[in-house]
Amino acid sequence: MTTPTPSTPAPSPAPERVLRGTLLALLVVPVGTALWVVIWNLGYVAAIVAFLVALGAALLYRLGSGGTVSRLGAAIVTGIVVLTVLVSFYAGMVSDYANFVATELGIGPFDAIAQPLFWSSFHADLPLVIEAYLPDFGLALLFGALGAFSVLRNAFRSAQPATPPAASPAAAEDQPPATAS
Repeated sequence: MTTPTPSTPAPSPAPERVLRGTLLALLVVPVGTALWVVIWNLGYVAAIVAFLVALGAALLYRLGSGGTVSRLGAAIVTGIVVLTVLVSFYAGMVSDYANFVATELGIGPFDAIAQPLFWSSFHADLPLVIEAYLPDFGLALLFGALGAFSVLRNAFRSAQPATPPAASPAAAEDQPPATAS
């Protein structure tokens, strides 16, 4: 193995591709939401969903960003976890409302969602639904935070400082030499 000489600089890490990492990590939102709704319909609020969402988002972000995760990347992963928990809770309320309508009409929950007045009725009842679900929402946030904490803490701890794009050699030649004063 050879060591770099002063004339050959050490290779710098590849720049973080934030947009690509973000887009890939966003794939956990529908998967996490579906998993949340299944567990929600079983009568549970589980921290494991937030843990899996955080883990999936972190892994997909790292894969999409080229292996580099900065503090910005860790913050993006955190935002995706929060977004997923919020969307999941909303989907859980929709699921419960669909189950209620389905029982009242004697149809299946997917048929209930397809009813012409379902969404207008749901949104008209949303303030009452939110008020009724406020304790559950608090539990969902608590379990979400507990489930995602270890993964997000590790993401921030291992975050690398953002690396500025490397200057081209031609640009360095155009710079005037520094003068001593």
